[in-house]
Amino acid sequence: NNQESLFEVQFGDRSFLSAGVRGLNIARMVGPCGPSFCDGRPTRWYVEQFRQDSTLGGEADPRLDLTIYYNKPGGMDVYGTPFAQRYPADTSVLFFKKYGEYYLGLADQDWDAAINFRVIRYADVLLMQAEALNELGRTLEAYPFVDRVRARVGLAPLPAGLTKDQMRQRILRERMFELGLEGQRWADLRRHNLLDPSLAARDGEFQFFVSGKSELLPIPQTEIDLNPNARQNTGW
Repeated sequence: NNQESLFEVQFGDRSFLSAGVRGLNIARMVGPCGPSFCDGRPTRWYVEQFRQDSTLGGEADPRLDLTIYYNKPGGMDVYGTPFAQRYPADTSVLFFKKYGEYYLGLADQDWDAAINFRVIRYADVLLMQAEALNELGRTLEAYPFVDRVRARVGLAPLPAGLTKDQMRQRILRERMFELGLEGQRWADLRRHNLLDPSLAARDGEFQFFVSGKSELLPIPQTEIDLNPNARQNTGW
């Protein structure tokens, strides 16, 4: 709970919680292989998007190194072991870093991580305000809210003269970098009707996407059997 937190789901570690899975386990499921099960991976496309902007000092967006484990030139440790040493067979792999307890030097990611899940934080509010203003046609008024988030990580202000559509795209990109692994991207794309086959053209990992089907998950057959009025979602 820090000064930018507005609402968090509170978690604690094994020191005072009862037996069983009781802490935040996101990193245990989708963190780097070895310390975690690595059931979910960031895409190469996502990493390359971070690299399209740089700080005022010419450095990479610092949110990249805080969100993702990758074979960084100059080295990057994964739970105390150099990346290239831990994954010598494939140094091109990518893993999520956010929400991991890497700072504790654990051999394995704990099921019972004491990190709170942030539901709403200040950067999200600033970007939502910018989006609302832009969608109302008040694009100039949206600039300070986006620039405040960018300034926090050392990035330059947005270029002047953006159209409404250009500003929308910049806000979506900023949300993608700022809120990675925080459960926002799907809703952002859905809100602007961007869940369509063109996703595959932008990111090869979306080859699975089928328009008219993939927007919804299947309803479990057990639920359909219990409710004669239930109908399976299209395509499943």
